[in-house]
Amino acid sequence: MNKILFSLVPALVFFSSPAVLAVESVPVNVTEEMLFADDPKDWLTIARVSAPQYPKELLAKGITGHVDIEVTIDELGKVKKIGAVTSKPQNAAFEESARESVRYWTFYAKISPECVPEVATGNVRVWFEIRDGKEAISVSSTPGTMGSVVSPGKSKWRPLLNQATVARAVQYPPRARKEGEQGSVFSVIHVDAETGRPFEIKFSHAISSRGWVRSSFELAVRDALKMARFEPRPEEKGLAFRVCMPFTFKLSD
Repeated sequence: MNKILFSLVPALVFFSSPAVLAVESVPVNVTEEMLFADDPKDWLTIARVSAPQYPKELLAKGITGHVDIEVTIDELGKVKKIGAVTSKPQNAAFEESARESVRYWTFYAKISPECVPEVATGNVRVWFEIRDGKEAISVSSTPGTMGSVVSPGKSKWRPLLNQATVARAVQYPPRARKEGEQGSVFSVIHVDAETGRPFEIKFSHAISSRGWVRSSFELAVRDALKMARFEPRPEEKGLAFRVCMPFTFKLSD
């Protein structure tokens, strides 16, 4: 189990009409299976943490241990419910500290085959250690009852070849920035397998309380995705595949 500590944010709620891009020809057959621009193996891993507190009395006595917690993650990547909490060696103080911290963490939400984030269960571990006489707290996460993400022998991960270019091309809508609006949109990109170029963009899900904000976020994503490129497969001429790709618009603190 790898120990990790990093940050980012999740997403989410609405449907809209598709955007058809100008292409010379449109593939006839589009596969039904949804592929993902982000690796499904990252689902339910930690996006942001609130650091647990090492109980002072245990630190003073040099007591160490770890705590395992089952968490239910909602569509926004937030902790919806805390399940079983166990520690080794058993210690109520470690368990309480970890439980109180974990409720404020965020995770990368699981995404359904329809490109919609959904509720799922995962597990986290918090290590309470002492190194060179100083406290050292680290965390990790593993999928729980989320089910199989990748079909046997077939990966559902189809990354962008020019992800950095597309990310730079997404412009935060000026009005949304000025009014402090944040949110996320989930795009479904129809890609020509032969060329690796998108020919249609739809939006399966989004979050924002105001219609104009959703529209402005979608437009920003749609413009950027015009330059998206996936791995071309000339042998699959006439075929197309769908790729789910979420975008989160978040203002810095």
